[in-house]
Amino acid sequence: SLTNITLRRNGLASIYQSHASNLNPLLRHIEARENGWRSIGTPGLCAGFSLNMLGGEIGWCLMDNNGQGGDSGGHEHAIYLNHQLDGGPELHHCIAINHAKGYAFKSRGGFYGHDNQGFNCAWGLFDLEGNGAGNINIRLLRNVGAFNATAGGAGMFVQKDTGSISLRCYHLTLHQNSGGGSSGEINVNSDLDLLDIRNAIVSAVA
Repeated sequence: SLTNITLRRNGLASIYQSHASNLNPLLRHIEARENGWRSIGTPGLCAGFSLNMLGGEIGWCLMDNNGQGGDSGGHEHAIYLNHQLDGGPELHHCIAINHAKGYAFKSRGGFYGHDNQGFNCAWGLFDLEGNGAGNINIRLLRNVGAFNATAGGAGMFVQKDTGSISLRCYHLTLHQNSGGGSSGEINVNSDLDLLDIRNAIVSAVA
């Protein structure tokens, strides 16, 4: 477990986990600022957190201005959940701000995300895609995103691979996440097994 840690000005991702773990790690009260400044050609290595967690918890973390030296194609996210299976961690009460080369939060597998906020992240609030051949469930509750997607992406982008996605998203707030080359506040780019969005507030769509 990692608790009450400040990670600042590291060349690559502040926390990088390459192998899937069933140990249910706990990442709590971590402040990650200005990590990922090193120029490198491999996408995703300059994300704030790059994690392969099959369970556990990520909570009360502040992510600010990570990934500046990384790939320019929208791959340097504040928090990147790289597992491709169902289940996954609980992601909650995290704030992501000022990420110029990625989304606030990206996941390639199932997870439960609640009470998170993303502001001024150039590709959007959530990127939910690339889950391989698995069948995954994503639950989102009380998440807020504003002034994101100025370079591309969307407020929330959803796209399955060869498997399936079931998405339940309640009490989502999106405001002005559609500048630049973005594809809108919510972009569902493929058929899903289940799409259930309720009580959302979407405002100031360009």
